[in-house]
Amino acid sequence: MTGADSTSATSTGATPAPTTSGATPTVLTGADDYLFLAGGAHDVQAYFSGALRARPAAVRQFHRNLRDRVRFCRDRGIVFAQVVFPDKVAVLPEQTPFDAQSLFLRDFSQDADVETRLGLLYPVDVLRAQPGVFHRTDTHYAAPGNVALAELLCTRMGPELTRAWRQVVSKQTLTAPQAGFCGDLGQKFEPRVREDTQVLVWPDTGEGGLSMASNGVENANDGVMVLCDNARAATGQTLLIFGDSFYRQMLPILTRLFRTIVFCRSRFFQAEMVAAVAPDVILTGMAERYLGSTRADDARQHFLAVPWAAGRASTPEPGFAALWAKIFDRETLTGSGTSTT
Repeated sequence: MTGADSTSATSTGATPAPTTSGATPTVLTGADDYLFLAGGAHDVQAYFSGALRARPAAVRQFHRNLRDRVRFCRDRGIVFAQVVFPDKVAVLPEQTPFDAQSLFLRDFSQDADVETRLGLLYPVDVLRAQPGVFHRTDTHYAAPGNVALAELLCTRMGPELTRAWRQVVSKQTLTAPQAGFCGDLGQKFEPRVREDTQVLVWPDTGEGGLSMASNGVENANDGVMVLCDNARAATGQTLLIFGDSFYRQMLPILTRLFRTIVFCRSRFFQAEMVAAVAPDVILTGMAERYLGSTRADDARQHFLAVPWAAGRASTPEPGFAALWAKIFDRETLTGSGTSTT
């Protein structure tokens, strides 16, 4: 592939996406009309092409955070895994309109055996082997990618969840392509770029006992909390997630496996939340393009203070208060651990 600026979606007549600078477009169009994030706050093209390398301090902090998280969970008997979600350019290098390489494998992977023992997953090979893993117009995984990743996580989290996955996955199918989907990259064009996509269908819905609600933080990602409770889940386990939108998009699958889920949109391990949730499993993770901005977990604020500190309004969805009262142990919420070290 060449590195030519191909921001116009010629098959749709869309105009180019806005740019972050005079030189680097925000979005590029690659082979088969796949759209790729190139600029933006995380300098995707620069990092994944090798023009920029991760700071050694960020690499050291990434591994220090991982080891501290593993130790924290091991000491409390909590199953732990961390995912680095492979970027679109790392999974689909043949479609990418510039010479792309994996940021994680180049700058952050130090010892694969050690990383595996620490519960770190970078499932680039699993995703490359899965057809239809990405939407053309979005930075996130399509349904086949989310299914493949959920299955991999279950096999790493013990026999009960492996059995639960086999019970659940046998019931899901993909619909025929449906028109009109527009992802986060397609929305950057005018007119918007749309595509056909498939969604998961579950013949036995398993949602009769499901309640899910968000704290409704406005105009922000950090500080968002989603609470889920499903009386018909395949296990009675509780899952606590610290991560980004890749995990949030997996919630419709994960709610079929875990009785209770607390999703906290955070780049940090929020140790102060653990005792009040009493999870059986903790998952942490980040998009690969966020690696270069890794910070120490101890640099965080209390998770519940994040919206206030940023001046963000919050309007909880209906049912959030009832889920909060059901899930959280009020007596331990303010007295739980504050550090992974």
